[in-house]
Amino acid sequence: MNERIRELANQFFSIMPEDEELEQYSEYLIKYCAQICKTVGGDQVDNASREYQEGREMGAEVCHNQIKEHFGIKE
Repeated sequence: MNERIRELANQFFSIMPEDEELEQYSEYLIKYCAQICKTVGGDQVDNASREYQEGREMGAEVCHNQIKEHFGIKE
C-alpha cells in the first residue's frame, strides 16, 4: 500500500469510529483525489496566457467532476 494512502487512512480513521464501513473511506479517498485535479489546475504557470490558464482551470474542473461522477460521489 502506498504510504500516502496509509496517511490518509490514518487521518480518516482518527475522525471516524472504527466500525464505519470501507465504503465511507473509499468515498473520502475519491473526494481527496478529485480535489487534487482542482489544486493542480489552479496552479499558475509562469508566462502562460490568460486563455491557457483558463483552459487549465476548466480542465481541472472537468477532471474533478468526472472522477466523482464515475464513482457516484455526490457533494
